[in-house]
Amino acid sequence: MYIAAIRASHSEADRPGVDEANRLVRAWKAEREATGEKQRSAPLLTEQELSTLVSVCSDRGPRGVRDAAIFVLAWSTASHVSEIAALQVRDVEINELGVTVQRPTGLRAYAARTGHPVLDPVKTLRAWLLLLAGRGSSHDAPLFCSLDRRSRIQASVPMDRQALHRAMVRRCREAGMDGRGFTFRSLRASSYGGRSEVGFEVSQLSAQGLWLPAVIEIRYPARESRRPSTEEEAGSSRGMSLG
Repeated sequence: MYIAAIRASHSEADRPGVDEANRLVRAWKAEREATGEKQRSAPLLTEQELSTLVSVCSDRGPRGVRDAAIFVLAWSTASHVSEIAALQVRDVEINELGVTVQRPTGLRAYAARTGHPVLDPVKTLRAWLLLLAGRGSSHDAPLFCSLDRRSRIQASVPMDRQALHRAMVRRCREAGMDGRGFTFRSLRASSYGGRSEVGFEVSQLSAQGLWLPAVIEIRYPARESRRPSTEEEAGSSRGMSLG
């Protein structure tokens, strides 16, 4: 009903309708194809590459602890960079089974504990929260804050999207991966693509990452070579739950 009302109002106001919009999109695609220009997308990180990236954050200083928590949380919850930047301390809950994140949209994402030596969201986020608590950070403070040149935590100064991107680029350079074109968006894309490759259902991926099912089918098609067993499906359902 609402779509019909919008279409009618556009028609009455002599504004472009659906057919005109589709024509413009087709013309734009044809122009890109004619020039050989391709749609840019964030390159995917393999789990091994992500492990390497997080491992270079293991200096155990505040900056390393923070960056490891950022990368693992963004990857395990398939979060946008803007969602990570907007998180406050009160938006995350940790227990022995995993991490629950309250998104700015009102929905929740859940990252199950993996036991992975480097990519465990419980371990990495808990280490960062302990540092924040030691600095007297409040529940209303940004979850990921800035550090000064001496690596002192600035609990009231949040990292913005540009700062998160810079952290990703810096760590990629330290890991010898700077020529691969990885960006912060690669964390979200890799989370999605990796789960798709092992055969998770489209509905689970759509709920966790808030992607449209059509996008999943086009960009991250499930591989039929490895479908999860019944036990794995049950575990993945718990791990991908929105809580």
